[in-house]
Amino acid sequence: MKKILYLSFFIGFLGSPAWAENWAIVVNSQSMNINMIAYTCPYLYFSGYSRKVYGPYLTGSLGSPGNMLLDVATTPNNKYALVSNFGQHKVYRIDISDPANPSLAGTLDLGTFAPEDIAVSPNGQFAVISSGGGVNKLVFINLSSFSNYSLYTLTSPNGYANAVDVGNDNSTIILCDYDHSRIIYGRVNATYSGLVSESSLPTDDYPINVTISPDGSTALVACTRNSVSVFEITGPGTLRSGIFPQIRGFHDSPQSIAFSGYTAGYAYVVSNDQPGSPTTLSMLRVDGHGNVSMRKERAATLCGYSGAAYYGIDVIVVPCPEIYSLIIVGNPSSNLDSRNRVCEILAQPGRPDPFFAPGPLNDTQYDAKGVAIFSWAIYPPSNASLSRLTNNYIFYKEYINRLTWQANDNNISPIAKYRIYRKNKGAADSSYQQLTEVDGSTFRYDDRGLKKTDSYTYRITAITPGGLESSPVELSHVVVMRRAI
Repeated sequence: MKKILYLSFFIGFLGSPAWAENWAIVVNSQSMNINMIAYTCPYLYFSGYSRKVYGPYLTGSLGSPGNMLLDVATTPNNKYALVSNFGQHKVYRIDISDPANPSLAGTLDLGTFAPEDIAVSPNGQFAVISSGGGVNKLVFINLSSFSNYSLYTLTSPNGYANAVDVGNDNSTIILCDYDHSRIIYGRVNATYSGLVSESSLPTDDYPINVTISPDGSTALVACTRNSVSVFEITGPGTLRSGIFPQIRGFHDSPQSIAFSGYTAGYAYVVSNDQPGSPTTLSMLRVDGHGNVSMRKERAATLCGYSGAAYYGIDVIVVPCPEIYSLIIVGNPSSNLDSRNRVCEILAQPGRPDPFFAPGPLNDTQYDAKGVAIFSWAIYPPSNASLSRLTNNYIFYKEYINRLTWQANDNNISPIAKYRIYRKNKGAADSSYQQLTEVDGSTFRYDDRGLKKTDSYTYRITAITPGGLESSPVELSHVVVMRRAI
């Protein structure tokens, strides 16, 4: 005969309820695969900073060699990335909810349309895609289903759609018309299938890429004749020239631009030099809506080599825009020099020389092009509890600590298993040892065979299929014991 007695224990969370990092996804154009890069942000000069390169992934699943993977954009829920395959006219949807274990989650064949530049609306409802040079059409993809697309033909006379971006109002669309040195802009229609109307404004010579600020107020256009054109967005689908309409003085040809702050702050410009020469990085100062000026031109030499530039491919991101900004750069050109690598740079904008020495990420590949960022978090189990059970046998008592928990609904990632750690109560955290692992469908564990005086503290973490681990939930028992009845 046995009796079971329950005794409740104290539960506590250790630090943040989620383990989170900034991630970059990098498209490798000729290798036809991707890399994932995890970052923690520096809070002082390289203090607290770490990064790890994962992959390459999905080789053989993203098209055949020689067809060029070019651009990548992530959805605002951090669940999917869209990748363009220019040569095979396809867009791939990649599940990045477990970033160390990405998987192909859909393929959309665009017929005769060759996708190059991808922009995703901030609300995650649609993506708009341009095809580079000499094409007067855009593709709009409904992201809720990722099963169909709309082909929109520009109404602007002789208009081309060489690069594209979407404003934070989910309405403003801006295109670069390279051959006619202008931007074409307007509002997306209610069905996310085209533009309501089109207008245009001149730029400096040969605009190749456009970037809209996170607050939706400013658009910067990279022009290959050594300048950046500046525009202010005054309302949905309405623009005017910026306070300083053109930023000239670049020795090289701008190709990609990334903002570092939500409103005022800085923007970083990646440029091509002469073919075979290193690419360069410049800094712009953003003082308000449409108010942008040169901060420092050609401030850093990067880890890639110049060649013919790509239309609209976004190769620069700023995953950590704090006082010490971390900047990640792919290669903005067709150059496939074996020395090419993704470049990481640390910037402190207030310094006279704002950039610290760039360094290559040697675990990345020579053909890295488009780069996008997203935030990711894995949450520990919820509603965890710890109870003491006593089994009264005829000749002895068995003491059991029972741990129970539930799946955390905040997790986007699948959970492959839960890991349980244990230490003596009051001991240093460094004495925690792994006790066991259980699969992701198990929500209970009994620590059996304990003595009445055994006193332990436990931690439980969640593990993704890719091996990423959450922060722990901590459970510690109280001293008071009850007599079995």
